[in-house]
Amino acid sequence: ENKGNTFVFRKRPYSGKRICSYTVRSDILGVSAEDFFYEKQDDLRKSGWKLLVMGKPENFTDRMRHVFLTETPAEDRPSPEIPLSEPEGQLSLLRAALKKAASTLALCLLYAAVIICFMVFRPDLLFTGVLGSIFLALTAVVYFPCVYFSVKAIKLYTKYIREPETEAVSDEFLCLDKAVILSSVMLFILAAYMILDFLV
Repeated sequence: ENKGNTFVFRKRPYSGKRICSYTVRSDILGVSAEDFFYEKQDDLRKSGWKLLVMGKPENFTDRMRHVFLTETPAEDRPSPEIPLSEPEGQLSLLRAALKKAASTLALCLLYAAVIICFMVFRPDLLFTGVLGSIFLALTAVVYFPCVYFSVKAIKLYTKYIREPETEAVSDEFLCLDKAVILSSVMLFILAAYMILDFLV
């Protein structure tokens, strides 16, 4: 099931034994990633794979889509090989993830710089009383893990860009998601504090 670009899987019986993630990218003017995938679909079917679910457009030009395929085993052939996405699409995806990790880390550093400036030059403006102490404590709890996961994501995607043959461990890639979520929580804490501080 595709909810936006979040894929939700429910455990149920199906004909194949494996599901694989597949990235399709189109750099041809006027040909969307969806159309490009359907052009390749016959070859995938012949190889023993069929479409399970496709992601929705990720940008206005629809240059990249993420899909999941499921194998369709047949008695007269062995288990099909996992189809590899186009190298250019995979590399583009890794670079986009690296940029996202770097921007998340940059946001963290900018956030820390602003907080430090206020603490040094205008501590009376934001950080007074119990509310200010709670804000700083909550910020610290979220901030440091966010920096950790951002740095980990940068190292991870840099490694896979330099050495694409390296075997990927799916759990490692969750660090970018965690960093993005924590950065959003950090901004939410700041917004909530400013609203409460204004009202109180």
